[in-house]
Amino acid sequence: MAMRPHRTPVAALFGGSAPAAYTCGAVVFDGATQLGIASLTATENAFMMFSVWLLLPNANIFTKAVFVCDPDNQYRPLFNGTFEDGKLAYTAGNAEGDVEVTYTNSPGVTAAAWHNFLGAITLAGVPTGKLYVDDVDVGSASDLFGSGGTVSVNGLSFYVANDTFDAYLPAHMADLWIAPGQYLDLSVEANRRKFISATGKPVNLGAAGATPTGTAPAMFFHVAHAGTPSDFGTNLGTGGAFTLGGGVTQTGALVNTSADVVMADVTGITVGAFITVTGVPAGTTVLSINVLIVTMSAPATASNAAASIKFGGVLRLAPSSPSD
Repeated sequence: MAMRPHRTPVAALFGGSAPAAYTCGAVVFDGATQLGIASLTATENAFMMFSVWLLLPNANIFTKAVFVCDPDNQYRPLFNGTFEDGKLAYTAGNAEGDVEVTYTNSPGVTAAAWHNFLGAITLAGVPTGKLYVDDVDVGSASDLFGSGGTVSVNGLSFYVANDTFDAYLPAHMADLWIAPGQYLDLSVEANRRKFISATGKPVNLGAAGATPTGTAPAMFFHVAHAGTPSDFGTNLGTGGAFTLGGGVTQTGALVNTSADVVMADVTGITVGAFITVTGVPAGTTVLSINVLIVTMSAPATASNAAASIKFGGVLRLAPSSPSD
């Protein structure tokens, strides 16, 4: 009997619909650029979270802030470089300065590579929290004192990539999400998956950043891949309009799909394409085979051939006519 190829859409791999690719654009802060607002509108309680993708050209960013609230008050929320290369400290305290905690990543991150920083702090009771880098709990607590406080941010100034004392941050940045008043237990893996996939890729946080918690954050800065770099200066959150100072330039994209399968530039597997299976007897209506699912370990490019390969479930061919 003649063996003829059958074709089935990639959608069959994913229960009837192919996953929509999430391509996260990024911008370069050139060391003379900041985002700022004079009076932030934000919920105030004991909680605060953030997530950001950073590529640091130089690991030494001592005194340089990824973000800072009310820089004249040292107890306000702050995420900045420490005196040790590759280490950043996430601090939150109350307005009175009698409740505070800082989490610092150890070891430091490598320069010239993308990293996801994900942090959460609560001042309810004894201050506590988590700081994850690339989905690994690396935060160690310090400067911990007091008990029971409110993270004060509403009506105060807030800056990104500068502490307003001309300590501008040179960095590549993508999907900066800052949520005063919100908290998730990051020790729960499912909560981390709302920000970073199991394969270390960015995930879609929603048009206004509301997907992770169900509530839009006060601050969410995003630019589409190949979009206009200045779009990153638009706050998609609820905290008000920020002013973009200086110039930003487009950099490479961070790529992910909802199924952790990078479709772009992988031969034979593209969104909406067909997988051709040879050696199937004519007239076969259902066939189960093992399928190779390719997941990239880095942002996909045409020249990126390095990939990890997983064996994924079952591909079932729906009844169809044989295809030559």
